[in-house]
Amino acid sequence: MGWFSRKTPPIAIREPNPEPNSFQLTAMVDHGADLIDRGQENEAIALLTLPAKAGIPDGMFNLAIAYLKRGSVTSAMYWYENAALAGHVDAMAYLGYLFRIKGETSLARKWLAKAARAGNSNAATMVRDLDFDPDSQAAAVVSASSMATANFHANVGRLDLARRGWLAAANAGNVEAMFELGKLQAIGGVFGEAMLWLERPAAAGHVDASRLLVALREGATSRSRP
Repeated sequence: MGWFSRKTPPIAIREPNPEPNSFQLTAMVDHGADLIDRGQENEAIALLTLPAKAGIPDGMFNLAIAYLKRGSVTSAMYWYENAALAGHVDAMAYLGYLFRIKGETSLARKWLAKAARAGNSNAATMVRDLDFDPDSQAAAVVSASSMATANFHANVGRLDLARRGWLAAANAGNVEAMFELGKLQAIGGVFGEAMLWLERPAAAGHVDASRLLVALREGATSRSRP
């Protein structure tokens, strides 16, 4: 048999990388959550974007958390809403909570009520709190007493109890309580929530809230750069 009769071996054609399957997407979501816990929000965002865009509710929810911690509020709200629309109950509750911070009561009620009907007990409590009139005489009493209690606990290092008091005072319209909650979230590294808490006192002329809000926005811009 001559050389000319030998068959040329077939050229190997490299197949394009297949799309991740559901198991791989779930693993990406879990790894993304671990990155968030370690404070690596940019890495988490890079990893979680694919499963979020693939429609994985936990992927959307965790991506929202990563954006919120980094201070990218608009992106965080977008993915919380997408997760909520996909049926993620915790996303419904947290979206309602964020709208409550922003003072957008009708949207807060919408999402908190959905979460409450789905069995989220925290959302059910927050729905009831929305019925509290911050302009009433009772609100003034709650604001003053809750603020005093919160400050007492803060002075002795009981920040969990202080936070409860500041939340009650903020629900009664106390901008100083909102400022304290903003500071607390900034210290905890949840920069997006901190910014939301600071917006209303800043708009009301609270100088320290305005300064901290500017600093956090600048920091969010810096943290979003690769």
